[in-house]
This record gives sequence, structure tokens and C-alpha cells, in this order.
Amino acid sequence: MKMHFATLAGAVLIAMGSSTAFAGDTQCRGEKCWDLPDFQCNGGDCDSVGNYAKVMQFGMKNDATVLQNVNSIENSAHVFQKGYGNIARVDQSYGKHNRAGISQYGKENEASVTQTGAKNGAQVVQKGGKNTSDIDQAGYRNRAMSMQMGYGNSSDIDQTGIGHHAMVKQHGKDNDATIEQFCKLNRASVMQHGMGNQATVTQYSMMNVAEVMQHGYGNTALVAQGAAPSP
Repeated sequence: MKMHFATLAGAVLIAMGSSTAFAGDTQCRGEKCWDLPDFQCNGGDCDSVGNYAKVMQFGMKNDATVLQNVNSIENSAHVFQKGYGNIARVDQSYGKHNRAGISQYGKENEASVTQTGAKNGAQVVQKGGKNTSDIDQAGYRNRAMSMQMGYGNSSDIDQTGIGHHAMVKQHGKDNDATIEQFCKLNRASVMQHGMGNQATVTQYSMMNVAEVMQHGYGNTALVAQGAAPSP
């Protein structure tokens, strides 16, 4: 099982590809700290153009939704579901050149990816039952991955800004992980193996690195880097 999971992780990383850090002259001011390329059409009213969506379902009562409308340009979304009662949602409205993939194996897993901005990449892999994963990306060239094996695990990744990397790997039961990234060029990873572990990483400033590894039962970790912006 461990070898299979490692092989799957490597395949996903290769599929997502490497990202190039954005080196623009940018100052961080709260959540709006990037020079985002103009990805809206004139007047913001044009139709979606050049998007690609693929959904494959095997089993019973699986549910998949892909939204590529309202100024959605050349995005791609892949959803694969095998099992029973899995739910997947990808929303790439108001985005350009984003890539998202969701793969679900098992029963009653839920995954959601929302991408607004440009050239973001997100991947979710779930094997087991009742796992939940949510990825939200707003900005430019962010990368996020959530991999869950087991039962009842929860993962939440929120990225706002430029060039962030975030990864959550969970193997076990009832583990909970949250990563929030603001500004630009932050990197964070959470690896949980066991039961009932909790981890939260928040990165407000730029070029921070955070790594959390939890093995066992009922461990709690909190990492906060940088100060929260003033209201």
C-alpha cells in the first residue's frame, strides 16, 4: 500500500509539472499583493473560449460538476470517479490557463477545486471513504496537491497571491489539515499518518517554508508565519 501511494504521488507531481517563480516587482498589501495579468475580456462579458473538461465515472451515484463559464479561457479539468456516492466539483469561472484534476476511489468522498486567476494547478486524489478536500486558488501560478488515503480525513488549502506551493498527504482516519497562503512564493507541506491529528499552517508574508509531519494519534500542530494584514 505504501509503495502504491508513493508511486501515485510521483505520477501526480509529474502530471502537474514544475512551476516557474514569478519575479515581478510586487509589494504585499493584505490579500492584494500581486500584479495579476489581465485575464478578463473587454467589458467582462465575453463567452468562455478554449476550455476542456473530461469526466469519467465508474460505479453508482457518483456526482461530478465542472464549471467553465463567465470569462473562462483555456482551462482544463479532469474528474475520475470509481465507487459509490463520490462528489467532485471544479469551478474555473473567471480564470485563464488553469489546470485541475480530481480522482476519487471508494465511497462518499468529496472534493472541490475553485480557481480564479491564471496558470494555477491543483490536484486531489482520494482513496477510501468520507474524505473531504477543498482547494481554493486566487492569483497566479499557484500549485496545490491533496492526497488522502483512509477514512474521514479533511484537507483545506487556500492560496491567494503568486507562486505558492502547498501539499497535504493524509494516511489514516479523521486527520485534519489546513494551509493558508497569502502574498507570494510561500511553500508548505503537511504529512499525517495515523488518527485524529490536526495541523494548521498560515503564511502571510513571502518566501516562507513550513513543513509539518505527524505520526500517531491526536497530535496538534500550529505554524503561523508573518503578521496578518490590518483590516
